[in-house]
Amino acid sequence: MYADRLEQNNVEVVRRNFPGMIHGFIELGGVLAATTDAMETIDLMLCQRLLGERR
Repeated sequence: MYADRLEQNNVEVVRRNFPGMIHGFIELGGVLAATTDAMETIDLMLCQRLLGERR
C-alpha cells in the first residue's frame, strides 16, 4: 500500500517481492539466501540514484 501511495503522488517506485520472506528478513544476512539478493538490489539502486553508476 505504501508503494501504491507513493506512485499516486508521482514518486518513482521500484518494487521487488521476495516470496515467503518475513517482514524484516533483510536483517538475517548469512541465514537467508534471499537477503543477498535483496542487498544486491539495494546496492544497485543506490549506486544508480546517488552516483549515476551502472553495475
